[in-house]
Amino acid sequence: MSNSPYIPEDPGKTDWDVAVIGTGMGGAVAGYGLAKRGRRVLFIEKGLFLHEEFRPAAGAQLEESRLAELADGSNERAETRLAAGRWPLRLQGGTSFGELEFFAPLGCGSGGSTALYGAALERLFPADFQPRANFPQVNDSTLPEKWPIGYEDLRPFYTQAEELFRVRGSPDPLAQGGEAKLREPPPLSPRDQHFLDSFASVGLHPYRLHVGYEFVDDCEECLAQLCPRGCKNDAARICLLPALEKYGARILPQCEVFRLEAGTSHVKEIRCRCNGEQLSIRAKAFVLAAGAFMSPVLLLNSRSEAWPDGLANRSGLVGRNLM
Repeated sequence: MSNSPYIPEDPGKTDWDVAVIGTGMGGAVAGYGLAKRGRRVLFIEKGLFLHEEFRPAAGAQLEESRLAELADGSNERAETRLAAGRWPLRLQGGTSFGELEFFAPLGCGSGGSTALYGAALERLFPADFQPRANFPQVNDSTLPEKWPIGYEDLRPFYTQAEELFRVRGSPDPLAQGGEAKLREPPPLSPRDQHFLDSFASVGLHPYRLHVGYEFVDDCEECLAQLCPRGCKNDAARICLLPALEKYGARILPQCEVFRLEAGTSHVKEIRCRCNGEQLSIRAKAFVLAAGAFMSPVLLLNSRSEAWPDGLANRSGLVGRNLM
């Protein structure tokens, strides 16, 4: 399919250990961990691999007009949005205040939305695991009383994630559940130090945001756009590339999964479109990590006799309670 050493020649004829749908914060991390443990991993990504157009060959530069076009999140051309790492199409959905059609703030391409995020990597608070108690006024909500897991279940994984993504910042004085594992951030500018000291002097509790930046020279902490300096610790840089380069994982970029074929107990294969052709991928296990918008879409589009309301949707909650 490609001369790239990371793209398999005949993925449909390979029995993979794990097929991972999506290369964002969920998929890239899961695939990296599995590949590191010796599993034969295939990543499937709808967008571009490493956003080739945005990061041209060494020594080349993009024209300012093209850079401005790529940075414009309101641009409606699907090709331009893909080149900039953005989801290319408008989403449609129903809400409590009517039907919507909009460009969601989603990434598309290696790294998923982390290619565009502001690298803020804060922990949830223990209270966040009891959602209904936080919204007592919403009488018609289907929010559960609590998650099936709690903060303490995730604490060791928070620590591992902070180490993996090289998170920098200062302790949150009001944090519940223990301190985060943080690297030292760079010194504040005189202006920002003035604000921090001023907030503290009036009894507030300021701290340095927990972020996954390397803070290279001239780091601009790229918000909502691709990082041209490799400073942002996104899922592609931290997990996807090491999985491919060090641990033998493979990737199918510009490949869209449109259906999961499943029996009553497990997924048997996935159906996808790559370069205009349909392809079936088989694996011992599958990881669905297409994000909070697109994972439900894929599950609901995978209706079958065994799953008439959508795959894994016996609860009727798939695609609900997004906000």
